[in-house]
Amino acid sequence: MDKDLINSDISILGTYAGEALDTNITNLNGMDITRELIENVLASDEYERGIKYKWYLTYLGHPEDPLCADFERACCVLTDMRIEDNGKVYVTMDLLNTPVGRIVKRLQDAGVVFGISIRGAGDLVGSVVDPDTFMFRGFDLVAFPAYPESVPEFTAIAASTDPVQRQKYQRVCAAVESEIDNITSVEAIDVLKSQFAPNSHTYASLAQRAKNIKSAQTLNIDKQKLEAMTDMYLDSQEVIASQQREIRDLKSKLRSSVYANKRRASAIERITAAQMSDIQVCLDRVTASKEAVERKNSILAKQLDAEKKSNLIYKKKVNASVEQHNAEITQKDNIIASLKSDMRKTVTASREKDRAASDLGEDIEKLRADLEACEANLQEYQDAYANIYANALGVSVDDIQITSATTVHELQDKIAGATNSAGIDPSIEIDDVYMADDTDDLITL
Repeated sequence: MDKDLINSDISILGTYAGEALDTNITNLNGMDITRELIENVLASDEYERGIKYKWYLTYLGHPEDPLCADFERACCVLTDMRIEDNGKVYVTMDLLNTPVGRIVKRLQDAGVVFGISIRGAGDLVGSVVDPDTFMFRGFDLVAFPAYPESVPEFTAIAASTDPVQRQKYQRVCAAVESEIDNITSVEAIDVLKSQFAPNSHTYASLAQRAKNIKSAQTLNIDKQKLEAMTDMYLDSQEVIASQQREIRDLKSKLRSSVYANKRRASAIERITAAQMSDIQVCLDRVTASKEAVERKNSILAKQLDAEKKSNLIYKKKVNASVEQHNAEITQKDNIIASLKSDMRKTVTASREKDRAASDLGEDIEKLRADLEACEANLQEYQDAYANIYANALGVSVDDIQITSATTVHELQDKIAGATNSAGIDPSIEIDDVYMADDTDDLITL
């Protein structure tokens, strides 16, 4: 850092001014700083003292402690803060000739654009910073500010880190100091003061010179006042004479204007009377039309009432018909449900009968098989009986036709009708042919 700048009497290197935050939006940190919070800060005695005594310091980047008051690390000081009707907050900060301030100035000269961010501490209610607990401590220079538009404009004063500019500034200061006694205009001094930092020695010298000039001007005030009053009297006389001439001209113009206005007023009255007559005719027509419309509206209202009553009756009939229809539908639905139930029962019974018939078919087939077996056995028994009986009687059974349906008596008759070659009485019972001894021996004929 340049030793000349460090050792100079310049305490302000420049000014930052611009938008600091917007109370209408949520910032990029997800917090809402409300208008109420800013207005509470601006209305507080603490803010008034802080601005007066320059306590609201700015740091290069946010310090870890938001309530930090480390003067050695300060680079700017807040000089003004205001909130506009649109909810945006604007601030002004002086860049200080401190070690950190000179670093900021070097970065600024190198093209670095700083953002600003509010610093303080308070409770969060959701995303809203509580206005009642917030403690405001100023604004800091940061990169990537929480509000996109919080990029203030920097205005450098003559005390630049540029050696050429600084030499020019020092020559200007020397020239002002050497010629300050020759300056006799307070207005000129005010212009010169605007070019220097308020805390500089040159600014203080100019302020003292302005005070001295005002004191010297006060000593000659009586003479100047008398001369001024005399000049004012003469000027006023000329103005009065000129105004009297203007008054006479105005009176003449006024008379002409009054006459012309009277003629215009008379014409306007005639036109107005004719227009009022036409308006009255129109009003009468409108009144008649209104009455006719009211009568027609009355008739339509009666017709509408009749239609409403008719519609009400029709609606009741429709509702009754709908209810009856719904009842009939309900009844039919019940009948259909009952029929469906009966049909399900019938299908179930039919299935059971089919199963029973299937079982009966099996029984019949079994019985048929048993019957056929019985018939076969019966046929065999009959054939055996016929052979035995015929053999007992000595009759040939080849010519005798028998079936399983041939009864015993039919068989006996058929055998009796055959030729009895043995001459045995066919009426003898088959039991008589056998000798029923105790030995059950068969007697051979």
